[in-house]
Amino acid sequence: MGPSWTMVGRRSLDILSRDMVAMTARLNTRYTGRSAFSTTATVLSQSRQMKRHKEAMLAPKVATRQQHERIGGYTSSKIPMFLPGTFVLPLASKLPRKPAILFSFLKSYIKTASLDTFGTWLAKLGSKPSFFARPIFKLANSSVVATAKGLHRSMSEALASGDKETIRKVCADRMADTLCGTIDSRPAGKKYAWELIKYTKKMRYPRIMSQKIAKIEKGRDAPLIRQVVVRICSRQRRVELDRAGNPVEGTEKEADLVENLVLTTVISPVTWKSDEWRITGTFKDTTPESWEEHQKLTRDVEREEAAKHKIDIGAS
Repeated sequence: MGPSWTMVGRRSLDILSRDMVAMTARLNTRYTGRSAFSTTATVLSQSRQMKRHKEAMLAPKVATRQQHERIGGYTSSKIPMFLPGTFVLPLASKLPRKPAILFSFLKSYIKTASLDTFGTWLAKLGSKPSFFARPIFKLANSSVVATAKGLHRSMSEALASGDKETIRKVCADRMADTLCGTIDSRPAGKKYAWELIKYTKKMRYPRIMSQKIAKIEKGRDAPLIRQVVVRICSRQRRVELDRAGNPVEGTEKEADLVENLVLTTVISPVTWKSDEWRITGTFKDTTPESWEEHQKLTRDVEREEAAKHKIDIGAS
């Protein structure tokens, strides 16, 4: 009874995620011209090529952590982009004003949020050893928000000070490459100090705005991606430092920011343990226009997948 109950959750999650691989590949190819996810063989090959270099450069503690981080050939640092269908509702002040557009927009949000919630429930269902047993997989949303706050602070401080090593520890590779490129583009020796003065809108934020769980690739035992978008509202200060590390007069700037921080991790479908959370990027608020564009792309992929399926059936 246990295995069959677990299979119900896994097969249902397969159905819910059936277009995720194709959609992610299409989106990634559109913006970067390459496949979204490396295959397990490719990742493992890259790992073997870099093994000696890593063993020489990394301390034993870090190497051990990275061994635990690898799940089925995937690591959280290798997730290149956001999951398709990510919907982040904007602040109330930025919602559409026209009733008809607002109604349609909120309807899309409720539908998407319901599917996301269903996906997380299926993951928990699939982790149940038996019908009456508790799920092995737990969301632990409060700890995820706390982790997001810590990673956000570490990333912002590292970006300001030019600490590329820390950036690569807290960000996924593609995000880290972008931020390190920003640091490299600065004039030699230029550094900043960053400070989080306080969190604003404390009654509602920080909190999770979107949460999705989907399989990385097709297959019964394929690892899962868990993506969480945490909205952080804060007042921040940045000041330029001179070569002696002292603030440069007149360069101090304060700003109230609203950031949708995207965190991603990989979950093992065998142990249901997650690797470390990594920052994949920041996500813009969803708008009626951006959602319609996404829906159009979804329909295009569905048609392509349907046509491909017919060709495969005809060939067989």
